[in-house]
This record gives sequence, C-alpha cells and structure tokens, in this order.
Amino acid sequence: MKTIDERVNAASYDAQPTRYILVDGHSAGAPGCPFGNVQELVGYDTKDRVYVRFTKSVYRRLRNQILVAPILDTDRTI
Repeated sequence: MKTIDERVNAASYDAQPTRYILVDGHSAGAPGCPFGNVQELVGYDTKDRVYVRFTKSVYRRLRNQILVAPILDTDRTI
C-alpha cells in the first residue's frame, strides 16, 4: 500500500490554493487508509502529480467547497 509523505498545512495551501484538489479515493493509484479501508476523498498536488495529506483545517475547507458549490448555482430556480 502507498503511503503519503507530504502534509499540506493552511499556509502552504493559502500560498497556492489552485495547486491542491480533492479526488475520489477510488481513483487509480490513490493511497488507501492505513487500516485497510478505502478513503472517500484524498488530496492531490496537481503540480507535482502526487497524492498529499491535508491538515484537518485544509481538508474541511476543501470538503465544504464541494458541499456548498451546487447551492451557489445561480442559474437554478428553486
């Protein structure tokens, strides 16, 4: 099983926010959970093309963007 060496903290993320994304944990090459489970979402560095681990604060920010984004669609009528 692959392990993630790099941890991205808030300062690193804020310096280059478009560099880091969350991807599906079922993607080819995505690292597994240390306990043998599949992670729902994993961090990815688009510049170096490697999987990364986010600090909890960065992960929450990215996760909230995913959860909030559909609501911000102004073309939809409710």
